Amino acid sequence: MTSKSNPRNFRINTILKITVFILCCYSYSDIKAQTDVTGYIENTKGKSLTGVNVKVKTYDKYEIKKMAISDSSGKYIIKQLPMGYYSASIQLIGFKTKIIKFHIDSNDFYEKKLENIRLEESDNLLSEVTVNRNKPMIERKEDRITINIGSGLTLAGNTAVDILKKAPGIDINPITEQFSLNGRTGALVTIDDKPTYMSSTALMNMLKSMSSNQIESIDLISDPSSRYDATGTAGIINIKTKKQKDRGLLLELNGGWGHGLAGKYDAGFNLDYSEKKISVHVDYNYFKNQSITKINSQRKSYIKDTVNNFDQSSTLKKRRTGNNYKFGFDYHISKLQSIGIIAQGYLNQSKQMTFGNTQRIQIPGERESIDILGELKDHYKNNIINLNYFGKFDSIGRQLAIGLDYSAYYGRNNEIRRNDFSTTKKTSYREVNNSGNSKITIKAGKIDYTHPFDKKTKLEFGLKSSVVTTENNLLLSNKTSDSNIWLDDPEATGKYIYKENINAGYFSFSKQFSKTEFKAGVRVENTMVSRSFKDVNKLENFNYTDLFPSVSISQKIKENYNLSLTYSRRIDRPSYDDLNPYLIFIDEYNYAKGNPYLNPQYTQSLSLTNTIFHRFNLSVNYSSTRNPMINMIRLADDGVRTIAIKENLGRQKNLGVNLSGTIKPIKNWSTSANLQIFNSKYNYQNSFDNIDYQMTSFSGTIYNTVQIKYAIEIESSFRYRTALQYGIYRVSPQAVTNLAIRKSFFENKLRLELAIDDLFDGQKTVVKTDYNMQFKGNEKYETRIIWLSARYRFNNGKSNKKNSNQSGIESEGDRLKR
Repeated sequence: MTSKSNPRNFRINTILKITVFILCCYSYSDIKAQTDVTGYIENTKGKSLTGVNVKVKTYDKYEIKKMAISDSSGKYIIKQLPMGYYSASIQLIGFKTKIIKFHIDSNDFYEKKLENIRLEESDNLLSEVTVNRNKPMIERKEDRITINIGSGLTLAGNTAVDILKKAPGIDINPITEQFSLNGRTGALVTIDDKPTYMSSTALMNMLKSMSSNQIESIDLISDPSSRYDATGTAGIINIKTKKQKDRGLLLELNGGWGHGLAGKYDAGFNLDYSEKKISVHVDYNYFKNQSITKINSQRKSYIKDTVNNFDQSSTLKKRRTGNNYKFGFDYHISKLQSIGIIAQGYLNQSKQMTFGNTQRIQIPGERESIDILGELKDHYKNNIINLNYFGKFDSIGRQLAIGLDYSAYYGRNNEIRRNDFSTTKKTSYREVNNSGNSKITIKAGKIDYTHPFDKKTKLEFGLKSSVVTTENNLLLSNKTSDSNIWLDDPEATGKYIYKENINAGYFSFSKQFSKTEFKAGVRVENTMVSRSFKDVNKLENFNYTDLFPSVSISQKIKENYNLSLTYSRRIDRPSYDDLNPYLIFIDEYNYAKGNPYLNPQYTQSLSLTNTIFHRFNLSVNYSSTRNPMINMIRLADDGVRTIAIKENLGRQKNLGVNLSGTIKPIKNWSTSANLQIFNSKYNYQNSFDNIDYQMTSFSGTIYNTVQIKYAIEIESSFRYRTALQYGIYRVSPQAVTNLAIRKSFFENKLRLELAIDDLFDGQKTVVKTDYNMQFKGNEKYETRIIWLSARYRFNNGKSNKKNSNQSGIESEGDRLKR
């Protein structure tokens, strides 16, 4: 039987074949038309220009198609452009922007070579540079999150502490004044990748004297590579200060005034000069402020059949003045080599008056009332010298950096406090003279070498050594109404000497494949310690060595989707004062004490990060800390006094999720957000203690910036955080709203800002614990403040990129206290 073909099916098949043939021909012609455009860029003298931005746009629709950057020979390559008409924008700071036009046709088969492009130097840099106001508040980079301070008005304030309190992901422990990052305590604070030379208390004093006008951005590095010091189990908070990027002279004057419950102001200047082979930087800032803090606490403790109830209230009135300075000089031996010196430091002092009352009710027993009047004076200074060398040896990127550092810290404090006791039976008084002084010196040296094998493979290694010597002298004497003679308290009087030598070495290897980047390294640190207390002629010596590996893998899944996985192991060594065994007087019934046998804590962390469209980041992180140093509170033998002390207790675990990104709902309106949820768990059990605390917390920060006419910007920020768990302490939720407005004049030379911090006065700290006692403390700082600040900039010069030299000390100073 013969079958007939259906004419309708025949026509359909014929049409399909013709369509497939046409599509194949079109695809082939389209592939064939992909052309690489190449060329060279030079100055008017014919010298090659490196780092020139080339942006290619379609000639008719003005749509950006491709981007490229010229290499050390001045060559640029724009890959795979289809046939059409284009315009290219050639930009480099310090040179006039140039626009060229070209087209690609069927004669340009694989490559089209353009004529050499010559750029003319700009006569006035400021007239050529357009300020990028679209820079996002929060940027996700390869190994960190960067918070751009200049993009946020509400991040402005009187001091660096104001900025850190507002920055997303950062919290300050109200008990120890230590910084935490993404819910994890133990973050290392550095400035320009250099040491801060102090621990919690002294670091806070220095940051309070640092003007926010000096800060450009803040880097949050949760899992640093082996190149960084292993200190900082929560990661690194790196404060980047503003730097001159132009040749010639730049002078910036700034000043600010603020008022909350009391007045405050600051003033300073930045001076930069760079020409040919020399660069000079001078920075100075002065501040004077007053603050009022109110503290209330209730405590109930039990010993046998006796109950002690305490109700304490006090008002602290503090006046602080300070000076900080920085001087830097660089000599450029050649275009690829430079040597430099940096001298910086601060000189601060404060006076605090304390007015308080303590009510103690003992059951069974009697009622006691104590009126407190105290005066505390602090003086502290720190001076740092850094010598550095930086050199590049070829166009591939081989480079060597050497740094030598010396730091000297001096601090002294003296407090006179009178306590007037009254009971139903008698009245009496006790005067306390509590004084101390400390001297800490740090010597350090480091060398870092980078050796790229090609553009995708690199090896880094280096050595570092640091020696820290600290000497503390404490004196506590008493005079009572019974004896009227000053007597020393042996438990709180003595000399403590501590010396620590850390020798470290590291190497790191990185390799980039087509869509995968791999980086792995290890750091080894040997720590040698000698110390003495009570008997200063008797030294205790011990040492330990640790390995700190780090691994990072990044995978490009799609054009706008990256996935990265990081792992690191880190350490936190005890602060020097946390090892001091002498009692530290706080008030009549509360003391603090160091623990000479406190051990370091070790943390392993793992993080998985998704990056979408280079703007949105979703990360999941987990960390486990062995022997965490926890702030404990113990009752003295009398059952009345409390002693705060750090101890190593069991294990701490953190699990968190973080989401950050920036969007633009409409033109001139930008919204940046950072949201995180994390669970903190503390577990420890022995014959004396049974600690099992766990809490899930949420923290969110949202910034809104609106740009309107006449160079005016308006910004609001809102931050909310639920309750936090810090060891045995639970800290109350907080909600803070900030508003700010900025107006620029004279091509951005003059800038005025008006800001209101904590608009609804909601920043209040409440701390609770049920460990060993029932305790609740309320502390209200002066947080609702109105700020008015001004900055004027004088500039004449041309583009000049400086080398960024790093100090040899990364973390030692972060453990110093007054």
